[in-house]
Amino acid sequence: MLQYSQRKVIASRVLERILALFKPVLLRTAPKDSHAITSPTVVLVEPFQMGDVLSLAVMIAPLRERFPGAKIFVWCHSRNAHLYQDDLRIHRIVHGPFPWSSRSSKRGTLSQWLTVLRSCREMRAYRPDIAIDTRGDIRSQALMLLAGCTQRIGYTTYVGSNIHLRGLLLSEPLDDPTVQHRYLRNLNALKPLLGFMPELHLPALLRHRVQPPEKGESTIVLHPGAGWVYRRWDEARWAALIGELQQLPGVRTVLIAGPGERELCHQLSERLAQPIEIVVTNFQGLLDTMATASLFIGLDSGPMHAAALMNVPVLALFGPGESNVWRPLSEKSETFHHIGDYPCHPCTQRACVRPSDSCITRIEVEEVFRAAVRVLAIEGTRA
Repeated sequence: MLQYSQRKVIASRVLERILALFKPVLLRTAPKDSHAITSPTVVLVEPFQMGDVLSLAVMIAPLRERFPGAKIFVWCHSRNAHLYQDDLRIHRIVHGPFPWSSRSSKRGTLSQWLTVLRSCREMRAYRPDIAIDTRGDIRSQALMLLAGCTQRIGYTTYVGSNIHLRGLLLSEPLDDPTVQHRYLRNLNALKPLLGFMPELHLPALLRHRVQPPEKGESTIVLHPGAGWVYRRWDEARWAALIGELQQLPGVRTVLIAGPGERELCHQLSERLAQPIEIVVTNFQGLLDTMATASLFIGLDSGPMHAAALMNVPVLALFGPGESNVWRPLSEKSETFHHIGDYPCHPCTQRACVRPSDSCITRIEVEEVFRAAVRVLAIEGTRA
């Protein structure tokens, strides 16, 4: 379980109590019976990282099945507003800067906080019927309250941590003391609406279905980037792995990168004995590239979650993150996570107490290579 400081735990509870005092003023009407609503406005609230927002995809199909005429909104950080822009199942994306979800220690400018309030006003104008917070975050629950959402579903436990709320801002609080995989946790949040927890069905990113590779060729897509520095595998290991993969018969290797990762991929390519294709693209281009992949190899990052949600086989390399919450659930996927000698795990990833011997460095090139051979079922090669 992730242990946050007592200061943060207490601050969350105090903020909850203060905001609860304003609940009668902020709410326009009493909560409606979700079973009596045929075409509700449903808001999925997730102002944090790319993987968090992508994890909401597993909820869309069950919501559509229960409420065919529903207007489904995604309320997220502006940097993730593009993730569902081509998904016809989503009615609208509302976004804001949300300073608390930044990886920096800055608390945000006055302009950012004013933009957050404008985002709340925009959402309030849509008169949302139902809002869901799958993280268990007091700030997300505050957003639902400020937007005047009449039925507010959310967890009282911040995902996988020691922060426990009382559910004072929620109309239907969910108690979840155990750590669940994020996809399953998201599906469990639909219980108050459906009466049961729906099954997980992949692919959940339906616009980009996985296409079979050309006969006789397997494409391995690799993404060496990660938003948090302590999640990254070093370049020497990436180069050694790619070098071995390039020797496999009938295998094409592709490095993918976002606009800010171009230099990382070019530095990595300079270490290789053979040239490698590098695709620097936006999110939609990333999905197009992965749609033809036979295998994806990456870190605990947004592209890894996108590959898993597309049901692409994934080899996921975990370091300080929580693999029990975020491991890929797509077919033939494997997770590498060696934390037995690390009592500091899980950590907040703001700093590392063992920087010269971090947990991500315990993953060996050979074990990842052998797993790739197993997934691709290449005969005559060590596995």
